[in-house]
Amino acid sequence: RTDCGDIRIMNSALTVEMPYEVVSCDTSNQTGEIHFRANSISSSVDTTFYLYHNNVSDFPYEDDHTYGAETVWNNDYVVVYHMEEDPSAGSNSILDSTSNGLHASPNGSMTSGDLTEGKLSQGLSLDGIDDYLNIASDSALDLVNNGDWHVSLWTNWAGGGAAGHQYFVQQTDVGGT
Repeated sequence: RTDCGDIRIMNSALTVEMPYEVVSCDTSNQTGEIHFRANSISSSVDTTFYLYHNNVSDFPYEDDHTYGAETVWNNDYVVVYHMEEDPSAGSNSILDSTSNGLHASPNGSMTSGDLTEGKLSQGLSLDGIDDYLNIASDSALDLVNNGDWHVSLWTNWAGGGAAGHQYFVQQTDVGGT
């Protein structure tokens, strides 16, 4: 299947299927980006998983299915962005893979030309002047009151930026409290 909807990921005993998310799939070039949630990983021996494909009777799982994308990103994840979407599509066009649905809206002078090849697949090119992604206010994003948090990203830093600095994450109080 050209949409990689026939992929299934199993544990080494072939008894447990893993939920997965296909971020990108290029069957012509045999490349893609897939994330899956392992049921367990040993700290002392190799852990084996099997990826199956080419079963024409298998179809892609819905995101909220037991083995769908939203199950990969459990409650430990507030947002997951793969930055694979065209930023010129407007409000909420950068999709959150979690069940929280905290989609981001491109701002600044972002165009479809800002969708570029990244390290794994596609990514977004921000100009360092006025491009940024905005996420609507949500209590899940309260970085001050929600305890420990972690941000992970890949970047190709070109340096500089407006006023000589750039932010990867910034929380602002727009409510005035």
